[in-house]
Parts: sequence; structure tokens; C-alpha cells
Amino acid sequence: GNKRTDKFGKEWVRDNPFTIMAMLLKQTKFDSKTYKDAGFTSMMIGKPREPFFRMAVDSKITWHGHTLRKPKRVEPIGSQNPLNDKVKAISKKLYNSYDGCKGWMVWDEPYTKQLPKVGEAIQWFKINFPNSLIWTNAYPGKEKQNNYGKYYGTKWLGPDLYEDPPYPYSYEQYLK
Repeated sequence: GNKRTDKFGKEWVRDNPFTIMAMLLKQTKFDSKTYKDAGFTSMMIGKPREPFFRMAVDSKITWHGHTLRKPKRVEPIGSQNPLNDKVKAISKKLYNSYDGCKGWMVWDEPYTKQLPKVGEAIQWFKINFPNSLIWTNAYPGKEKQNNYGKYYGTKWLGPDLYEDPPYPYSYEQYLK
């Protein structure tokens, strides 16, 4: 199969220089002309429901899927792992059934203590979907409100090992 290159992020941004999406969460009447006229370049499908993916394909709009949800708070924050066989199977089925995948959003607003599990999930998605952008929507401000500690720009190096890079991020650091 295909293998992701070290320059994948730069190449993806050059091929998709300005991506604007709206998240589709509820099945409503979808007007692709209005969507395209608004300037949206891709569709963020926020729930793994096949009709949403059919809408994207029928409308000839590329899509970003979101099958790996934020875990519920029933386990300690660092131990949760929602990447299970069901999520893997659904993700592969959607990718193989519906043309136009541009990327996958992994998790949802992860906490710093969840980053090791997020990293494991991102690796799985990168391996299984090497031509798709794999991303998350970090929300470190939420942690600051809860006093969880350092978080801005934290890079995970291994279990309980983090590195804080210099600020602000450069464009090169962002692509990594």
C-alpha cells in the first residue's frame, strides 16, 4: 500500500491551501449549491452516519470523517482509549465505500493527559489512511480553566515525557 512521506503535511497544504468546512451533525435537507456557494471546500462529517457520506459523494464534495469520539469521563483521564475494533471497522468501511476522503478528525478537544492515547490513535489512522490528513482540534484553554498544568505547544515524547517548544509556533512546527 501507500506510505506516508515525511513531507506529507507540506504536500497536503499545498494541494489544499485553504480548506473551509462546516460540520454536518444532523441529517437535514442538504443543499450542495448553497454549501458550495458559501465557499466551503470540504465537508466535516461529525458523526459516522452513512447518509452523510452519501450526501458528500452525491454532491461531489470532499469530506473529513470523525469516527473516533472523545471518551466519556468514566475512567481516569490518561487511561481512556476509544480506538477499538468497532471504530476501526467503521472508519475503514466509510473510507472504502465513499470516495472523496480528505482527512479524519481524531478525538475531540483532548486534554494533555489524553495525548498519549490520541497519539496512538493518530498513528493508527496515518497507517491505515496514508493519503488523508489526520488531525485533532486541541482546546488547551479548557485545561487552563481546570488548572491541569502546562499544555501550550506540548510535544509528547513518551509516557510522562513532554517537551515544550519555543513560542510562537513556526509554520514548519505546525505542519509536523
